[in-house]
Amino acid sequence: MDLRQFFLSCCVTTVPLKWLNLLNDETANLYERRIPILDIVCRGKFLTFMDAPVLDTFKSSTEQLLLKPLIALMNASVEQSDYKSVLHCVKCIFYIDPINETAFHTQTRVLKRLGKIRELQDAIIHYNETYKKMYGEDKEK
Repeated sequence: MDLRQFFLSCCVTTVPLKWLNLLNDETANLYERRIPILDIVCRGKFLTFMDAPVLDTFKSSTEQLLLKPLIALMNASVEQSDYKSVLHCVKCIFYIDPINETAFHTQTRVLKRLGKIRELQDAIIHYNETYKKMYGEDKEK
């Protein structure tokens, strides 16, 4: 890893801490909590360019810190019928956990409600392909 990559990784790991705190702050309203963290998470997998085994625990714990509040935001968006935000949350959750069943089932329900049949079919195919890639077998229905 060169010096530039190291510097970027330090920035990536320290800057989001304030957003993690905001995301877990139950007193902040949904809009305040959702916007900054979704923008960060949807940039892609956390520290994907760093494959050092020593960072696996750190990456995993950071991803788990993000997952619970993201699912809560997704569910709150469903209750408010804010389907665009739901799909945005689903996309972010899939960056962290590509086969998250809660996000997948929510995604399929929302796409059905919106009448987006082609997108629904694509989502199901993609989910099943990802599952097979990760586990080497088809997902049971």
